[in-house]
Amino acid sequence: MSREHIAVAARAFAAARVRFAEGGRDPARGLDCGGLVIAAAAVAGYRLGDIGGYALGGHSDLMARILAQLERDFERVDGEWEPGDVLALRNPPLYNHLAVFAGRGEVVHAYDHQAARRVVITPVDAALRRRVTGAWRVRE
Repeated sequence: MSREHIAVAARAFAAARVRFAEGGRDPARGLDCGGLVIAAAAVAGYRLGDIGGYALGGHSDLMARILAQLERDFERVDGEWEPGDVLALRNPPLYNHLAVFAGRGEVVHAYDHQAARRVVITPVDAALRRRVTGAWRVRE
């Protein structure tokens, strides 16, 4: 595992408890799942750019733009995840979501749930694994 992978995971961990903000790109003001990935990737020297805002639930082409950029600039992961890997998840029925694998069986993600509305660290369980539609890693 490279320093870049560790930096991405560490940045995601550092964002834990940051408040959720729809379209949030600044940890000081709040993050959404895309903003968390943008901030985490930036510490490894990857500029995912300003990919714009979106309606909650991923009901726009934003998720497609993020995934296309991950496909282009990151390395697709088909095996075991490493800390710092970006995960795309499908939450039924149409909600798309991004998370950063933090290692130790945990993911970091910006969660817009009434009880949380924060960047949270949650365990990777069988249900989460089934929802993963793709994984990407910063290139070494």
